[in-house]
Amino acid sequence: MPFFRKRRFDMRWFQNMKTAQKLILGFVLVAAMAGMIGIKGYIALEKSQMNFQDMYANRLVPIRDLGYANAAFLRIRTEMRDILLTKDPVERLKIKETIGEDTEILTKLIEEYSKTVLTKEEQETLPLLLDARSKYVPLRDKAIDLALKMNDAQALEVMNGDAAKYQLEVRQNLRKLIEINAKIADEMNDEVNKSAESTQRFMVIIIAIGVIMAIALGLYIARTISTPLNRGVEFAQMIARGDLTATID
Repeated sequence: MPFFRKRRFDMRWFQNMKTAQKLILGFVLVAAMAGMIGIKGYIALEKSQMNFQDMYANRLVPIRDLGYANAAFLRIRTEMRDILLTKDPVERLKIKETIGEDTEILTKLIEEYSKTVLTKEEQETLPLLLDARSKYVPLRDKAIDLALKMNDAQALEVMNGDAAKYQLEVRQNLRKLIEINAKIADEMNDEVNKSAESTQRFMVIIIAIGVIMAIALGLYIARTISTPLNRGVEFAQMIARGDLTATID
């Protein structure tokens, strides 16, 4: 064990190196430290970019689509009210066409959302939304047909019956999905910020170590170079004074 301890702290190998080799070694060590900082920074940047891309694709886009879907559903609800308020058959046909367009938009948005990466809670909520919507649409269409035939009382009865219940379930599940995605987006944002802060601290520590190491290495190299030179100068001075017994390694 003493042998290894002695070998570990024995710096004669460095002292015996040529000056050019010492300088090269010093530059290599400092460059390695700078490389570590660069690599760590690159990895952290790439990770942050991936997290932001994931947040955008699987959280912010779904929130946007679900928001648009909720808006389309609210428009349909308003249009169902308008179709009963107007007494003009031609206007009722126009409103029916508008309802059909908003229904297509709603269907497309929900389909796009279902293709994103869903959490367990989303996977449990989405079928509830689809089930409530599948039950609501036929009742809504029945009420529209009755309204086009000017049977307003029957149409209103249908809309105030089970259609109202399923309409409420659709809205509740839409809002729940929006809230789930918003919560996850907030959590991911906090995680990204913590990761950035951790990386920043690490890089500051590495930079500080690199600076201290560079200074210490520079001083040590300067000492190992100047010490033999000073001895050489002293030896030359002793020879100049006539002291031929002087020796130098």
